[in-house]
Amino acid sequence: GLESPYVHHYSATRHFPHKDEEHIMQYKDMLHKEIPQQVRNCPYSLFIFDEMDKMPQNVIDAIKPFVEENVHVDGVDYRKATVLFLSNTAADPIIEKTLELRMGGADRNTFILKDFEQIIIKNALGEQPWCPTLRMEGLTDNKAMGNYHRTKTIADRPAYKNEEADFYLFFDGSNWRIAEEQVLSAPVWLTLEDRVIRPEESKKHWKMFLRGNWEEVPE
Repeated sequence: GLESPYVHHYSATRHFPHKDEEHIMQYKDMLHKEIPQQVRNCPYSLFIFDEMDKMPQNVIDAIKPFVEENVHVDGVDYRKATVLFLSNTAADPIIEKTLELRMGGADRNTFILKDFEQIIIKNALGEQPWCPTLRMEGLTDNKAMGNYHRTKTIADRPAYKNEEADFYLFFDGSNWRIAEEQVLSAPVWLTLEDRVIRPEESKKHWKMFLRGNWEEVPE
């Protein structure tokens, strides 16, 4: 529970109450010291950042090196640690969607993440979190590699077109797929794990479904 020495709870209003540059630098220095030390003590440490909507701008940048897809940062492995970000940003829209579903006759136990996904994305990340362009690389013998640009929106997800070949990247309801046509019956060249394609994450590697398993795209 929260009383565990390996659970570390940070409240924006209690731990980061000031928003001036001097205090922000102090907060960032504190996190740069505390997080590595706690993970050294316990690789499975849990960090909870509460009230993210009230967090001073740029403070959260201090933990980016620890949650990026790196094996080690300064000799410390953070892959077993867990970081939770809690926010009330989308609370009202979530309540409205819940009432809408209930009034439509849906049982609470039938609610799924997809019912609320776009509400959370739009309220937490803004109206346009999707990348306008993407580049697929890493598989030299795959014709689907190359640059893709956004063409339209399908079921609240963008669809992308390869700039040099007749390949399309689109969401099939569970995963992203690259195919020669934007229809589910088209032969699939690649299947990619589902994730929000935000501009700041455009250079991160995807996981592809290869040889019956999810694998990291090779560098």
